[in-house]
Amino acid sequence: MQQRCKFNIETKMDFKQLLDHHGLSCTPCRVEVLKILSEEGKALSEENIRKRLTFPHNRSTLFRTLRTFAEKKIIHVISCEGSLWYAFGSAETGKKKANHIHFHCDRCGEITCLPSAILPRITVPAGFSEQSVSLIVNGLCKKCNKR
Repeated sequence: MQQRCKFNIETKMDFKQLLDHHGLSCTPCRVEVLKILSEEGKALSEENIRKRLTFPHNRSTLFRTLRTFAEKKIIHVISCEGSLWYAFGSAETGKKKANHIHFHCDRCGEITCLPSAILPRITVPAGFSEQSVSLIVNGLCKKCNKR
């Protein structure tokens, strides 16, 4: 059984420890992506992450970094309206429940994790195997509701 790791990400050194724990080298792109996602507190698209990068890493490097982080369960991926969004944390890092609900704002497009919301129990038919559960609530976020 794989040991769960819980990290309180505060500094670049913590990112290095997180990467080391998952057998990943500490590259400038990986550290910067971790910093962006951990500070943001919400899901970001690849384009939004790319815009926040201080160093122009090429698109392939960014894509491979995001894919590797998702495979290692450092981040989780949300599919919404034909796009992929990335959020820091997963059950592995102790930052999110494995399957949780997301909120998508219809006005600004922001996606927010709702880890305390309870997912309904889903029973799949015999012979099927569940890989993951995704539930997205659409509406207006707090900021857009004030407009």
